[in-house]
Amino acid sequence: MSVGAVLRAAATMAYEADSVDQMFQSALDLVCAFTGWPIGHAYRVNHETGVLVSTGLWHLDDSDRFAAFVAATTETSLSPGHGLAGQILNTSRPVWIENVSVDRRFVRRKAAAASGIGSGFGFPIVSSRGAEGVLEFFAASPGLPEPETAELLS
Repeated sequence: MSVGAVLRAAATMAYEADSVDQMFQSALDLVCAFTGWPIGHAYRVNHETGVLVSTGLWHLDDSDRFAAFVAATTETSLSPGHGLAGQILNTSRPVWIENVSVDRRFVRRKAAAASGIGSGFGFPIVSSRGAEGVLEFFAASPGLPEPETAELLS
C-alpha cells in the first residue's frame, strides 16, 4: 500500500465514520496494516484538565504479549510534554523514538521492555478546536523509520 493510498483511505474513513471512536479505531488499524507494526493506541485530550487519557482503543496483534503494556498505558495519564504522546501534544507534530524500552522520555519504558516493544511513533489528531488526541504506534524492534513511514509522518 502506498502513502497516497493510505491517505485516501484515511480521508474516506474519516468521512464515513459514525463516531470519533470509530474513526480512531479505523486509523489505528490502517496505520498498523501499512507499517506492519503490532500495536496502535489512541489517547484523547481531556479538555477540562489538559491531560491525555487512554481511550481504551487499541490495535493489538497479540493481546497476551502486550498485556503489561496495555495495563501501564491504561493507568497513565500524560500531561503536555510528558512521554511520547505528551511530546506530540506539546508540539502538535509527529514524534519518533528509536527505542522506547531505554529512552528516559518514554514513561512506560519498563512495560515496553517487558512486552518486547522497540520503536514508537505518533502524531496528533487536530480539529478546528485544536488538539483532540494522539495516535501512537509501536514496533517489535528498535530502529529508524522506513522511508515510507517517514513520508507518512511528514
